[in-house]
Amino acid sequence: MRLSVLLAAFALSSTVFAQVTVQQIPNLKEQTMSAEDYQNFRTSVDMKLNKKASVSTWYSYQDILGDNGERFTYFTGTHMWPDSMPVILLTDGADHVGLHGIGEVFDPKSFYFIDPAPQLNQHTGYVVDSIAFFYKYLNRTGIADTLLVQFYNMDKLASLAFGGTTPTYSVVLNKATSAGATPTSFVKIPLDMSNNTENFYVSSTASFSGVMQLPANLNVPKGGLCAFTATFMPGNYPVALGDTLASDSTQIPVKPLNSFVPLVFRGDGAASALDNSFNLGLFNFSSQKYSTRSPEWFYPANAPGVLKQYIYSQFHITATTGVNDLKNGFGLGNAYPNPASKNEVISIEFSLGRTENVTIELFDLLGQKVKTIAADNFTQGSHTVNFTASDLKSGVYIYNIKAGAYSSSKKLTLTK
Repeated sequence: MRLSVLLAAFALSSTVFAQVTVQQIPNLKEQTMSAEDYQNFRTSVDMKLNKKASVSTWYSYQDILGDNGERFTYFTGTHMWPDSMPVILLTDGADHVGLHGIGEVFDPKSFYFIDPAPQLNQHTGYVVDSIAFFYKYLNRTGIADTLLVQFYNMDKLASLAFGGTTPTYSVVLNKATSAGATPTSFVKIPLDMSNNTENFYVSSTASFSGVMQLPANLNVPKGGLCAFTATFMPGNYPVALGDTLASDSTQIPVKPLNSFVPLVFRGDGAASALDNSFNLGLFNFSSQKYSTRSPEWFYPANAPGVLKQYIYSQFHITATTGVNDLKNGFGLGNAYPNPASKNEVISIEFSLGRTENVTIELFDLLGQKVKTIAADNFTQGSHTVNFTASDLKSGVYIYNIKAGAYSSSKKLTLTK
């Protein structure tokens, strides 16, 4: 009897509710929501319910530098060999091979990864499922060679101070093989005449038509780095001191050897000089490696003020992050609108886990402060600051918030 009464009551209440219209409820207004607004709303809901936001895409340090106005030099004669016995023939002379292994460290905390990789920071682990780099290859002997590619998780990297100044990470070198000593994993790729690069002797970047895309499967811990290295391992053919590699078709080698040439870039502008993070090239280099002289690790070319060199590479990153891990009550929202006209009012939202003195500043890509947006004491909770940028040039800027120990940055693009 009690159940039937409850069901009857439920049916009655449902009927009554169904008869109530929007117009009969005081202060209730209808409002449409765009697809973009709905997506933002769903993201907010997912965050508050501790769901996960994720990112999965390719990251290229060089591409991001280029987007920020970097100038580059690239090298077409970077032949690799496990020692310095062969000689490279160039139009302006000859020299022993000096490059024996190459690679790159990936660090998500780079200044230039702020916008494309907001999830990759000191609070977030990520997976590198693939890496890719560009090369050209010429097989002259008919005997297959091997490319050894090694992958390193954070625990396999060696910490050192380069030049006694900037602490950095590198890969410990196995001198006997010119490869890394303690990789997390590795893969060996056979190279034969089917891998020969068309127009090998052409000096443009287009001649680097080979693309090496390989599974990495690195689970990187929070705030961690990872790396890969590549080492060329010649096939079973005799090599003597002075045998030759040719970078130019007019220089005829006496005893030609197979050649593997990775695409190496050097940053020549302000963007490269500004960033002293670890997203830079690793080189096993010595022009006298046929003797006993050789480095103990891959040379990390990222000292302050030094032109940066790196293999042109790509890292495919998948990251999943919980908002609670990122914010703990603190957060920096996206500027709106973005891109923005210099005459528009720009809004920036932020949240505080407790009352703090807050400074929000705007910087250009050279790291020079161009505007203070806010400098005040704010209470715990969500806030919005508004400003205009009519006094600034068009371009890309970085806005940064500091609130106690919390700091975060994002990009803002200004148009005419």
